[in-house]
Amino acid sequence: RGMDIMVEKGLRAQLKTGSLLTGQLLIGLDFHSDAPPAKINWDGRYPELPTIPTPMEEITSGVTRIVEKLDTIPLEQIGKDLQQTMANLSKTTANLQTLVQKLDANVAPAATDTLKQAQTTLIKVDRLLNADSPTGYELKRALAELADAARNIAILVDYLERHPDSVIFGKEQSNEK
Repeated sequence: RGMDIMVEKGLRAQLKTGSLLTGQLLIGLDFHSDAPPAKINWDGRYPELPTIPTPMEEITSGVTRIVEKLDTIPLEQIGKDLQQTMANLSKTTANLQTLVQKLDANVAPAATDTLKQAQTTLIKVDRLLNADSPTGYELKRALAELADAARNIAILVDYLERHPDSVIFGKEQSNEK
């Protein structure tokens, strides 16, 4: 039969709007090469041609699928899990604050004392060496670098005293005061 061949090549029926005013619908016959394979149903009183959905039916079907997927999301459980996570995060933050306070109280004074002692020692060693000798020149240069390092460490300790949270979160994320 000729109709069977046309259906194999993609002939499909589709409802189309004939008049927006009256709501009249028409049946359009078009070839759709991307249509899934189908056959004419010859069993009834009238042959049934395979159809494709209208654009509105496709939208409705898509929305229905989305709603069905949304219904499967366990929103209540997610809410409970989120509340538990927030409680745990709050406890962790409190523990971190306590840790930072202890670090600030213990580490900063000891580091400052050590830096002062190192600077005093470097000054004394610098006085003992003759700047004109090759060894003295090299040693003086090395000591100057150590003094620079000590100053930088003092700056770091000062920064840590003002921003103890930077030990945990890093310099970029600490709050500037």
